Order: sequence, then C-alpha cells, then structure tokens
Amino acid sequence: MEKGEDEVCVRGLDSQSLEIVNCRNQLKTMQYHVDAFYGDNATQCEIYNGSVYPLLPHLLVGQNASVFAYGPTGAGKTHTMLGSPSEPGVIPRAVRGLL
Repeated sequence: MEKGEDEVCVRGLDSQSLEIVNCRNQLKTMQYHVDAFYGDNATQCEIYNGSVYPLLPHLLVGQNASVFAYGPTGAGKTHTMLGSPSEPGVIPRAVRGLL
C-alpha cells in the first residue's frame, strides 16, 4: 500500500462546501463553495429532490437549465444520471417530472 492510498482527498464540509486536500502536504487544502455537495451515502431521490426538481418549473416557462455531474472516472456520474430500473437516476426522474 502506497502512502496516502486510503486517505480521503475530498471532504464535504457541509451541504454546499467541500475541501480538497493536497495529498503531498496534508496541511494544504483548497475549499470550494458549490450549489450542492452530496456524499457517498446520498440516494438518487435526495440528489433529484435537492438539485433537479427545483429546476423543473423554470423549464416549463421557457428558461434553460442544465445539470452537471463532475468527478473522476468510476465516481458514479453515469449511475447518478441514469440510475437503474429499481432506483432511477436524475434523467428518468426529470423526464417523468416534466411529463
């Protein structure tokens, strides 16, 4: 096991702030304010209700909106957007909400 392999590099400080730790120097961090931060245990429903559902009324009056999922390969972006038959993701929930 290499140094830092099981250390956390991204930490949620609260629901709208995160901190990225410099893995070479644990004392150096960068903090970011974001619209929403969801941890590993967030459900599809929590993400949809917190970040996507509030956008739907704006779409229905002609405003544009986008949902941006960002992260490294394997972080779960596709699963968050598409989900599964038993737990739909953002896209199927949004389409159902609009229709």
